[in-house]
Amino acid sequence: MKKGKLEYLDQDIAAGKTYYYQVRAYKASAQSYSSNTTSTKIPDDIAPATPKNLKVVDQTPSLLTVSWTKNTASDLKGYTINIYKGSEKLRAKELSTEFSTYSFFDLESGVIYKIELIATNTKDKTSAPAVTFGSTGFPEIIASILTSTSIIGGGVILILLTILVVRTIKHHKAKKNN
Repeated sequence: MKKGKLEYLDQDIAAGKTYYYQVRAYKASAQSYSSNTTSTKIPDDIAPATPKNLKVVDQTPSLLTVSWTKNTASDLKGYTINIYKGSEKLRAKELSTEFSTYSFFDLESGVIYKIELIATNTKDKTSAPAVTFGSTGFPEIIASILTSTSIIGGGVILILLTILVVRTIKHHKAKKNN
């Protein structure tokens, strides 16, 4: 720890365990006596940490696959994964601690979905949800039609803008000559 710092945050703790702490000052190779010992017991009923790094790793017109970093808590029982279309929950699935990826099949193409992952411990305490969004693609035929339509539409707009600019220039020249 740095000189003058009077607090310490221990982030490597587990539910149900007791931790003991002492403080000692150092200056070069000299050190003070140890402080009195203090202890704290971490309650058994704390919720697990929110799953980390939830993200979409694969998508097709009818599938979304997500992955996450496994929760390392020793009392983790598993995960609940939910998928929503808008505010409507479409599916929920209970997963064991072995999972770090999951695929949703038979989804509607061209839709944005919300995916929520919640960790649960052996005391049935749940984490805050990790959330990500993913969209299924359009089938290739629709995507090619949309791409063709976009190109054609863009060309039409460009032609119309060109005509408008030419007419505006002619109008200004005609006004100038009168």
